[in-house]
Amino acid sequence: MTKWAFRAGLAGSLIALVSCWPGSQAPRTNAPQPGLNPYVTYFLIDGLNQDVFEEELARGNLPHIARLVEDGVYIRNGIGAYPTMTGYAFYPFLTGVDAVRSGIYGLRWFDRGRDRGPFRHYVGKTAVNMNLDMRPDVKTMFEQFGDDHSMSVNSFMTRGVAKSTGKVWDFTMTKYRDDWWLAWFLAHIPVFGPKIVPTLEEVEAEVADLLIDDLEAAPKVQWVTFASPDAYAHVYGVDDRYRELVRNIDVQIGRYRDASRALGQEEGRIYLVLSDHGSETVTENIQMEDVLGGYGLRAWRGKAAPGALESSKIENEVSEWEDYDVLAIINGNLMNYLYVRNPEEAGRIWFERPTYEQLTNYPTQGGGRVDLVERLSREEFIELVVYRHPDGSTHIRTREGLGIVTKAGDTYGYRIEGRDPLQYGAPARRTAAQWLNTTAEAAYPYAVVRLHDLMWRENAGDILITASPTYDFGSDYEPFVGNYRGGHGGIRGKQLRVPYVISGPGICKDKQVPVATAEGLGATLNQLLGMTNPEQASPIPGALCPKGAATAGLPRADGAGTRRLVIEPASQQDRKDVG
Repeated sequence: MTKWAFRAGLAGSLIALVSCWPGSQAPRTNAPQPGLNPYVTYFLIDGLNQDVFEEELARGNLPHIARLVEDGVYIRNGIGAYPTMTGYAFYPFLTGVDAVRSGIYGLRWFDRGRDRGPFRHYVGKTAVNMNLDMRPDVKTMFEQFGDDHSMSVNSFMTRGVAKSTGKVWDFTMTKYRDDWWLAWFLAHIPVFGPKIVPTLEEVEAEVADLLIDDLEAAPKVQWVTFASPDAYAHVYGVDDRYRELVRNIDVQIGRYRDASRALGQEEGRIYLVLSDHGSETVTENIQMEDVLGGYGLRAWRGKAAPGALESSKIENEVSEWEDYDVLAIINGNLMNYLYVRNPEEAGRIWFERPTYEQLTNYPTQGGGRVDLVERLSREEFIELVVYRHPDGSTHIRTREGLGIVTKAGDTYGYRIEGRDPLQYGAPARRTAAQWLNTTAEAAYPYAVVRLHDLMWRENAGDILITASPTYDFGSDYEPFVGNYRGGHGGIRGKQLRVPYVISGPGICKDKQVPVATAEGLGATLNQLLGMTNPEQASPIPGALCPKGAATAGLPRADGAGTRRLVIEPASQQDRKDVG
């Protein structure tokens, strides 16, 4: 009996119950053709802790990634999308556009414009809705090369891809083997147990095998999410075992490069080594439904994976939430959107935002009033309370101070009352690029821009809260595990700041860039390939070699008209000239 038959016979439909990744999706209706070089390969390391990466790289424990660093551009402080969420944070890498402009707001959010399916969630079967909810006028990298073969493994964001697949069973069984009786039982079956419930290293090797096997089809674009660091850190935190998983991913990258080289594809391949967010260890888990209940408010947070067994459609009526005061929507466990119903809009309580005056003088179930902003800011487990002010500014509040963000033209102002919540030390007015450069290594990098741009989008929460160090908002939230020991979703440096590497033809060699955004990196790739998108960010200055610019519009040999990149090798002098 094969291991697949054995698994299917034992588990059957239980896969759907525990899925945290979407399964394989239907391929495109058109038959893709082999791509021409340059090829693009995204290696996304889910939940990569920046400190761990830097230490392992310096110790020589990541030799294959180190070679990509030597042959390309290393961005030490990559600033990810906010909120720091898997799936949502993929958007800027695939489009060159800031994720807040994507039409979605994280892994879970509430759409005030819908009377059916307003609670948008992308875990389990409903993951396919992420692609449907994204704005249609911005093309993913898969869509940019829509005639060519492409592949995605373990990803939520797959619009336009020719082939999408994943390792749902393996990751689920391995992640929960010590916390779910079925996974534990299957793992301990003599002889067959290790085949049914493999190690995380074995799962990642299977993931790499999927990519390697697909190379025969000459895919123009491949995306893989190596999920083991995030899966492990959520359950156990960031420890020595976490480091081993990062080293194993480097091994899989080496295997992939060997296969690409054997097929003669390596010279024309552009590599991106990325992460969607960092990860922090937590020790205390908070239930925000209970906290808000203590204020006299009825709160709802929903399930971690509401779409795991149901249809892929999201069709709940908005009336389902008519008796609640607050929806506490979790993103990454270390962040909540708080959507507050408007108590004075009869019949439209969830369609109209509450005013600032209502948030600060809100009617409770017992007939009293509560200043929701002030009350939240006094909780020791809440780090930042972020909300919109009627004057158009964004307020960032703590127990000891207030930061006020304003925007005028292309500059963002920041002033402080009391102790600075972001620890910048002084008020300032700067462009987004200046904020990026001056706060790259701060406790809250680029937070002025990230928070303001998010909070004034149409469907952001009325209040955003982030968890204090060691806390999360996911008490008894996740299936089987209950309480996590690691997480993300917030805007502290350990969650927002991650390393990026881009390497290959047209990319400068052995160049270090101190800081760049995720959308800046995506825009750099677009420029290299001769692509563009509406509202695209500016490319990373100096990342492309002077003689490595893209030449767009060249036809394929078969006349199909697909764009093709022609690269002229950069001389040693060229490399010196760009630093």
